[in-house]
Amino acid sequence: MILAWGRSKNGVHRTLGSLDQGVCQLGGFQVTDRARTTIELAGKLNFGEALAVVDSSRRDLSVRAGQYPWSGLTAPSPADAADWDKESPWGPALQLEALEDAVSNIATTSRQRRASKIIEFSAADSESPGESISRANMILQGFPVPRLQATFTLKNGKTARTDFWWPELDLIGEFDGQGKYLRSELRGGKTIQQVVMDEKARENALRALGLTVIRWDWGEMMNPRAFANILTDGGLRSSRTP
Repeated sequence: MILAWGRSKNGVHRTLGSLDQGVCQLGGFQVTDRARTTIELAGKLNFGEALAVVDSSRRDLSVRAGQYPWSGLTAPSPADAADWDKESPWGPALQLEALEDAVSNIATTSRQRRASKIIEFSAADSESPGESISRANMILQGFPVPRLQATFTLKNGKTARTDFWWPELDLIGEFDGQGKYLRSELRGGKTIQQVVMDEKARENALRALGLTVIRWDWGEMMNPRAFANILTDGGLRSSRTP
């Protein structure tokens, strides 16, 4: 294994690492491959950011393309399955085994342990950074970890897929990112007003099933006290509460 040292300067962070393992060719450059890059970030970023990165690396683009046909996303072709396609926003999903193997390329034991812990908490079905950071903050504050992307059949026969579900409390949690309201490609041709009304109708339909629904946005999620209050009001209890 060939190793290289470096110093951090002018916003560029250099670390000890292999020059011949976990490396791939991208155009005219040699760069760390997706698994190693993901794990390097997991070893350095704060817990919420690291979990968002690892969740994203495990996300199945083909599923996302099917869920959001108006977004312009396309599933990777078989030819792209082995390598990162720089033209794709995510590329093919990484498997747990690839991430776990990449941990060995991290230079320090402490960062290896940290990255392994992030992998343990990661989930392939977390669909956005906001959902990942929400879950990270639940974990940090000692709240029960919910099930992700649960699907419910509504009384009108339609289905509703939810961000978070605590079945023991019949509690639904929804992260309200601004993208689904403000980004036209995520609204599927609907106006902002239509999206808001559809969201309200969907929430009422979930409540008609006997479910409780709680919601939060970025600001509330990033405020530990406000976020804890929302979860507590929904009936959740933190293991850290006396």
